[in-house]
Amino acid sequence: MCSTESSDGAASSFRDELLELWKDPAIWRLAMRRAGGRELAEDALQEIFYALARVKNPEHIENLPAFFRKALIHEIDRQRRQLGPRPVENPETVA
Repeated sequence: MCSTESSDGAASSFRDELLELWKDPAIWRLAMRRAGGRELAEDALQEIFYALARVKNPEHIENLPAFFRKALIHEIDRQRRQLGPRPVENPETVA
């Protein structure tokens, strides 16, 4: 994944690869499909990008694309659970 360059070079390579994943149309399709909407997909993609960009030792990630997808799915699921059911003032209007 990351080459054995200087630490700045490896970090730059990791960030470049991370950015390419974030731009990947297949990743966006996965996010949209799992999230069921653009807003949640964008939020989850942003959270995962920032979380991975802060990883101190990215060389420990053996397969960044697979790790990114799995983390994205977990983040979408986490955000969906946070949304939860919303209370309704008048249940008759919902039916």
